[in-house]
Amino acid sequence: MSKVFRFGVSLHEDLVKKFDLFIKEKNYLRRSKAIGDLIREALII
Repeated sequence: MSKVFRFGVSLHEDLVKKFDLFIKEKNYLRRSKAIGDLIREALII
C-alpha cells in the first residue's frame, strides 16, 4: 500500500461552498475523500 500525504489547499469561499454542496449531494463524509476521488478520476480514468 502506498503512503498517504497531507497537503493544504487554498480556495475562494464561493468555490468551497459549491464544493461542500457537491460533497453533500454525493454523500461524502470528508472533503479529503472527495478530492482524492476527483483527482483519481481526472488522472487515472
